[in-house]
Amino acid sequence: MPAGSLPRAAFAAAIGLTINSTFILEACGLTSFAAWLRVGAIALYLAMGMTREGRTFLGNWLRVGLVMILAGFIAEALLPQVGVGALHIVFISGFGFIVITVAIRVVFRSRRIRTSVHTTAAVFHRRRSADSPCNDLPIRC
Repeated sequence: MPAGSLPRAAFAAAIGLTINSTFILEACGLTSFAAWLRVGAIALYLAMGMTREGRTFLGNWLRVGLVMILAGFIAEALLPQVGVGALHIVFISGFGFIVITVAIRVVFRSRRIRTSVHTTAAVFHRRRSADSPCNDLPIRC
């Protein structure tokens, strides 16, 4: 094992167990406390684990996705009555940015193409237009 990996693994395991325990607390009726504990654990993990060096275009979009996950859980904790809607921020924005960023990186690395703002914007636009409500109509909008 690489040097220093055991403390990082223990920290990640502790954060994971904390997040898992919040769901048990939520099932026991402590929904507000569980939601804020989850937000705190995620914020702590991002503050301690997110690298600050190596700012690349795709790395910045990956960081945006991680921050959107945190924002979604903050919205869920602030507005528990719209919790399912707030989780859309987590899954659509957060994980969506992460998945698209990783997919762009895989495609560009396998073809040895340099990423640019224009090609990444084109991929994001194609993904957004694929989800357009006009796609369900028999005619084009």
